[in-house]
Amino acid sequence: MHFRKTKTLYFFLSWLFIISNSKVQAQKDTVYFDSEWSICEKPVAEYYRVTKLQRESVISYSDTVSDFYINGMALMNGRYIDGQKQGDFIFYNPTGKIYKRGLYDNNEMKGIWSYYDSNGVLKAEFNCYSSVDFTPVLIINNAGDTLLKNSNGKFIFNAQKDLPGIFPPSCTYTVEGEVKNGMRDGEFIYSDNFDGKGLKFTEVYKNGEFKRGKDDTYSKGSLTVFKPFGFLNLVDLRFERIDNFDHSNMVFGFGDEGDQKVINFLLNNEIPEFKSQSESYDNNTKDFYNIIGTVIRKYTDIKGAKNISYSYPPNPVTSTLLAFSTTPEHINKLAKIEADATITIDTSGYVVNSSFAGNLPKNEIDEINYYLSRLSGLMYNEQGGERVFSNVTVKISTIIDTVKGNNETNSIYYKCIASNGENTDAASSLNQLSNPVTDKVQIEAKFPGGTAAW
Repeated sequence: MHFRKTKTLYFFLSWLFIISNSKVQAQKDTVYFDSEWSICEKPVAEYYRVTKLQRESVISYSDTVSDFYINGMALMNGRYIDGQKQGDFIFYNPTGKIYKRGLYDNNEMKGIWSYYDSNGVLKAEFNCYSSVDFTPVLIINNAGDTLLKNSNGKFIFNAQKDLPGIFPPSCTYTVEGEVKNGMRDGEFIYSDNFDGKGLKFTEVYKNGEFKRGKDDTYSKGSLTVFKPFGFLNLVDLRFERIDNFDHSNMVFGFGDEGDQKVINFLLNNEIPEFKSQSESYDNNTKDFYNIIGTVIRKYTDIKGAKNISYSYPPNPVTSTLLAFSTTPEHINKLAKIEADATITIDTSGYVVNSSFAGNLPKNEIDEINYYLSRLSGLMYNEQGGERVFSNVTVKISTIIDTVKGNNETNSIYYKCIASNGENTDAASSLNQLSNPVTDKVQIEAKFPGGTAAW
């Protein structure tokens, strides 16, 4: 895949990745998000939002908002006013069925919020005063048993087991209480077995009004509490990231520099880049390991597998990209990869070409290529005092081994061997040896100020 940077390419990509002030979109903007709901560009996106960005004093969402899965299926419809969620919001699962709906008032959940199972059947309703202060009025657990209906009755449920997908994963409480005529009444007991200690916390209500907490949590030391702690919450965690234009994606990075990249991207369609950490030509492979490892881990992380190693040693060496502490069941699910990547670095520190051989899936190759195209500041190669184009070959392979510690654990590793033709032992197992291109080339002209200025 070629990455030659031209003015025409920049113009094309800027319109491909974020569409702004388009008559076709009726003055709507399209913003892309990755699997973690971090701002990104289309090639690595899992979701996207069509809305109008307010750009006056601060960047915020305004007017109607429609979120989509990357395949175009609807995910959410709602409305923002001056960056605040306002009005009815409807959420859809990947099959197009509604899975929750309710009202926001000045960015806070209000009134009846309804939740549905994967078939679109109503399973729970809560009367919300806020996302952490609400009364259950209907509860049908995951087994189909009705635990509460018509806003009256005693109930007991576990947040994750009985109502999966409603509460954030951190909400692991079992809740026991009673609702009378739509109001909490009597003791509400929250039991947390997550830490194995079985802690319990009790709140007392009368006619829907919080009276006191009975446990030490509410009266320890000088602490005085006059409102519920909010052991359970209905917060949609993705809004925390979307509304703050979170940018943990590799290209945008963190901190003030990342903030500025996002601003330039959203305001001016500036194509972002991230800087190589290489200190020498041989160090370039640290960046390649980082990119390849990030992509592979995205597609190989599975529930129950624990990442235990991730390193960036210098080139040419054998590098453990990934190590999962797993069971044999997990090992059977993880892909067995054997692949070679040949990456060409030009005389100004950019990747200008890549080729792949082996069984690395195309979607993973596409994502690796995207990140390579955004990488700048690699250390160029020199021969005879002249800068030359050069190839680096990276071999990615799977090794299954046993980690010995307190317990012997089967593990799967993805390893890289990188070569610049200087280590024949490392390169001998590759299908094609990788040697620097020896043809002399002129130093490529760069626009003053780099890509962003261009």
